[in-house]
Amino acid sequence: MAVVEYWKIDNEKEKNEHTITGKEVDLQVFSFVVKRMKDQYTYQEVLKITAYYKGNEYGTIVAKMQNLDQDIKQLANIGIFLSPLAYKELGAIISSNYYKFTPIFGEGIENNIPDKVVEGIRGLLMDAVKEYGIQEQNGFYDMPTDIFNSTINESAFRKYNVSDIKEALKIRNLTKCNQNRNDYAVKVDGKTKRFIRICK
Repeated sequence: MAVVEYWKIDNEKEKNEHTITGKEVDLQVFSFVVKRMKDQYTYQEVLKITAYYKGNEYGTIVAKMQNLDQDIKQLANIGIFLSPLAYKELGAIISSNYYKFTPIFGEGIENNIPDKVVEGIRGLLMDAVKEYGIQEQNGFYDMPTDIFNSTINESAFRKYNVSDIKEALKIRNLTKCNQNRNDYAVKVDGKTKRFIRICK
């Protein structure tokens, strides 16, 4: 069957993201926001596909073009169950429109923690800042890494890898980090200590 019998893309323009929605009646409850991410250092690319069911966000997967037929099936891991042919045709419409996705350059392009989750994590960290009496200095809150780790591991966000969370905060400019790291080193009494430097 033709691609258009299953899915349609929002428009033909070249832009950073496109929305793909179901064309068949049974698939109209699904939509996918697709972004083409490019590492600013290695130039490697991945696709970030955020899934929606009846308008509700279900999560994000990361897929590579060379494995798209298989990677697209990761959608089942976040609760999006489609027929084998529907998965295949979803991958096909992304592939056939690939150059309509303008690459978004950045670091940590394979990080798949959704924006809403990151917002929740930031709120949790700001509560911890108050709880531990961490003072603001020059627009930042320096949270010791042990406090950061325990705050995450004792929360509902513990299902996410702590390193991925640090990376997600860095990508969104919510923390300031040393080059090629996801934390910030500070000299304290002649010793190097590492913090998560949270932007105010």
